[in-house]
Amino acid sequence: MPASRPGKRGGASLHAFANTVGAGASGGRGRGGAGNGGGARRGGNGGGRGGRSQAPPPQPKTFRTVVADYSNVHYRSSYQPNSTEWDQSRLDAPGIDCVKFGREFSIDDAVLDILATRLTLCARLNTFIAGDADTGSGSRISEQEFVQFIRNCPNMKLMSLDSHTQLGKDALLAIVESCPKLEALRITGHDRGTGKIDHRALAALATACESNPDLAKNLRDLNLTDQHISHDNERAIKKLQKARKSLIVRTGETKGDHAWEWNVDVGPDVVYVKGKMEFFKPETYSYY
Repeated sequence: MPASRPGKRGGASLHAFANTVGAGASGGRGRGGAGNGGGARRGGNGGGRGGRSQAPPPQPKTFRTVVADYSNVHYRSSYQPNSTEWDQSRLDAPGIDCVKFGREFSIDDAVLDILATRLTLCARLNTFIAGDADTGSGSRISEQEFVQFIRNCPNMKLMSLDSHTQLGKDALLAIVESCPKLEALRITGHDRGTGKIDHRALAALATACESNPDLAKNLRDLNLTDQHISHDNERAIKKLQKARKSLIVRTGETKGDHAWEWNVDVGPDVVYVKGKMEFFKPETYSYY
């Protein structure tokens, strides 16, 4: 994916839940074509006459973003010798509300501190993407530094934090407490190490949601791949989904080294919907 210029607008797709297409889906009019949804009109997928119209499929919910894109930047962590520099001026472009760090950008506390000091930027952010489950970039972010950063981001809607293995219960609670508009959250480990989120963290989140009806009320997709959550600890997930009935929870393990090179599915193994384990991937997987 080519890097966007500072200030370039892009679309972020959210809530692509159902992708069903009824007989009344939009298409050609008349006999033999796909009906245009009008019950009185002729046509349909099979070319038959009229019939009762069906509601059109729901459209994905989208919002516009102005991206500071570091997807193709190779940055070595400041903890490593001969660390390379990165162009911080992109963060100061007008209207930036989305920051993306790529798989070769080894984000660390120093980078996060640079973001946290830009309070106006943090207040605008609706999307933050960092880390990679294959390269392990993201594992140098400490929970303490992350909590300080996320406390300044009240408009966040989408967060994807691959390989952020130091984030645990404190970070999870800080995210939902600080980001009331959050719709999708992904916190993963990687194929050589798991994260710190366990069933106790989920239970704490569930208890907080039970106590506060406004907490995480917009959250629809929670991806916790490569965390300390086993199938034997479903009680915490059920408790959470009882409090937030529309929330999808994903768990499982990364498939292996360099899976992306071989076009291997690296998505979660297990999806929980309304407290039950499902063996499919709802369309919200397109969040990321």
